[in-house]
Amino acid sequence: MSSYFTDLAQQYIDGKWRPGTGSWDIIDFNPYDGEKLASITIATVDEVDEAYRAAARAQKEWAATNAYARRSVFEKVLRLVEEREAEISEILVDEAGGTFGKAAFELHLAKEFLRESIHLSLRPEGRIIPSPIDGKENRVYREPVGVVGVISPFNVPFLLSLKSVAPALALGNGVVLKPHQNTPIAGGTVIAKLFEDAGLPRAC
Repeated sequence: MSSYFTDLAQQYIDGKWRPGTGSWDIIDFNPYDGEKLASITIATVDEVDEAYRAAARAQKEWAATNAYARRSVFEKVLRLVEEREAEISEILVDEAGGTFGKAAFELHLAKEFLRESIHLSLRPEGRIIPSPIDGKENRVYREPVGVVGVISPFNVPFLLSLKSVAPALALGNGVVLKPHQNTPIAGGTVIAKLFEDAGLPRAC
């Protein structure tokens, strides 16, 4: 069983790994054989609010980051996924109860989304459009919206979380991710770990 189930059975809030302080635990188990993988204490309402506030603070700095620097973070995430592919595949099989073939297909598509996000970092462009007022021009700027909330399902957890998280971050937004309780590692904290290791500013 992967060490991820021990190391990442926590919340990632404001750039720190810590247990939740809720009143009950999510028991993460293998749906194929019933093996207990991890026990994760849920976050409280206050902790969720704290996560959003932290993401909002970090997002301002991230949005002001040079687009080429943002792109480099995604290049590192892609390399990390490739380096850790066997381990992530094992997590997907254990936590989602799927096959290695399904995990391989999910990882293939996830890497494609990451490659697209690498390019997406540089894609936003402004425009200058005509003005009805003489001597004036209208300028259109594309800016991040702020903090994006992502709620992901259990059936293809790594891919469907990343499908929303990656483009939002690539365009300068912050993200708060809430994975399905049946796949909290594959659809949640393993993604936070990848971006943390790739150098994403804390709490984005």
